[in-house]
Amino acid sequence: MNLSLYYTFLVLAKNLNYHKTSNILFISTPSVYQQIKKLEEHLHLKLFKKEGRHIFLTNAGEQLIPIAQKLIFTYEESLEQVNAIRNHHQSTLKIVTSHFVAVYIMPKFLTFFFREAPDIEISVDYIEDELMENMIEIGKFDVALTRIKPNHNKLKCTSVYSCPIKLVVPNNDTSKNELSYLKEYQVLTGNHPTYWEKLEQDIFKANPEVKFFSVDNVKMVESLISRKQGISYLPMCIFHESMSKELNVIKPKLIVPPDFTIYSIWSKNNAEVVRFNGLVDKFFETYF
Repeated sequence: MNLSLYYTFLVLAKNLNYHKTSNILFISTPSVYQQIKKLEEHLHLKLFKKEGRHIFLTNAGEQLIPIAQKLIFTYEESLEQVNAIRNHHQSTLKIVTSHFVAVYIMPKFLTFFFREAPDIEISVDYIEDELMENMIEIGKFDVALTRIKPNHNKLKCTSVYSCPIKLVVPNNDTSKNELSYLKEYQVLTGNHPTYWEKLEQDIFKANPEVKFFSVDNVKMVESLISRKQGISYLPMCIFHESMSKELNVIKPKLIVPPDFTIYSIWSKNNAEVVRFNGLVDKFFETYF
């Protein structure tokens, strides 16, 4: 069914003038004649009659007007519904993450994501890990990549990546053992929201004279270590692509840190969140 024929019919039925109808529809007058003829042949009905220089609707033409209007209304209403579905699926997926994930993970992940899911529009913000659970709960963001496993049992959570934590030291004397470094350097703490409290206790037991210095920015921690201003226990994913020549990694034996984990947390299981989590899993499996 060619709805354009019905559009032309309704315009001509209103104006009863082929030339005026052609101007309104931005088509030629012969095209108006042809479309009306096609519609009449399709319906096996005579829709217009000519009397002198004027045209009038036939009885069949009069009866067709509400039918044509209903056809077009139904079609346009259906288009609006389809557009609403399309707009819903193209709505922005609001992602929030920590500064750590934003610096060490997101640049490479976003390159992967834009290639794999060009149809999903996203926004990315970063805040403190401690705030993410509440932000997801109140609906400010759709999904979070965080270093803290949520306590809220209403939120959905999955572990998307884990890696070991090792002792990172200045690359000036590789013959020293872990305890020697703990005695010589201050320990740079506070660069993870949860595991340092237990680590500090274990380090203090190993060396009661240890000095702690809290630095919450991992990039700054790396820089301080390279300048021989301290040591720290850091996740190995930060050296996934490269590591500064001024740094050295020691597998801890005296102190046993936990694994480093990144979690995805969300509240509503919509299609975009499901795809996002699937792509996060695929990304870490492929590149890490």
